Amino acid sequence: MIMEGTKAFQRYLALKLHFTSDYDYFRYGGKTRAATNESFDKRKDSFFFRKLERRYSDEDLTNFFVSNFVEGSKVKWVGDLSSIESEKIYMGWKKKMQSFSYMFEQDLLIAKDKMKTENPADLWEPIRGEHPEILKLYLGKKINIETMIASNVVLNYLPKWDRDISDSIIWPDVSKYIRKYSPFITVNKKELIKTMRKVFVS
Repeated sequence: MIMEGTKAFQRYLALKLHFTSDYDYFRYGGKTRAATNESFDKRKDSFFFRKLERRYSDEDLTNFFVSNFVEGSKVKWVGDLSSIESEKIYMGWKKKMQSFSYMFEQDLLIAKDKMKTENPADLWEPIRGEHPEILKLYLGKKINIETMIASNVVLNYLPKWDRDISDSIIWPDVSKYIRKYSPFITVNKKELIKTMRKVFVS
């Protein structure tokens, strides 16, 4: 018999592992050996998982955890995820996803203002191993991580950046973050290209 709350418990553990280790949520179908009825029953915080499972549909449950795990660097305890603040984070994430095209275009316009040459591609160029301008904008919290993900869908810059950026402290973590988060973001590549042309060409 599947206990109420175990689905939320398993989802939480799998996504936590996905964002904090080499575990791949998609490769293993969100399954973990640690998520059993026995281990769940022993937890003193099982109430929170039941509460979350009652509140959210299956898809919303995944998106709720993802939105909170990618917000900041601190891995959140499930009790924290039952707060009003976590609900606000999720609602903000949903709003961002619903207006993704607009967000992407606005971020690109911010990047366009920082162009130092007439070639937009230079915004993504790690000159002499330094951080590309678009990365500086993200690190400076001027543009969204989702814009980094979307532009990588079009430009596939990650392999080049991993090879050419000399920074071995900040960039490796950002690279991993982008790769871990990317599968949860659904985008239309043709629409992304259309937006990039609108911003940089027209």
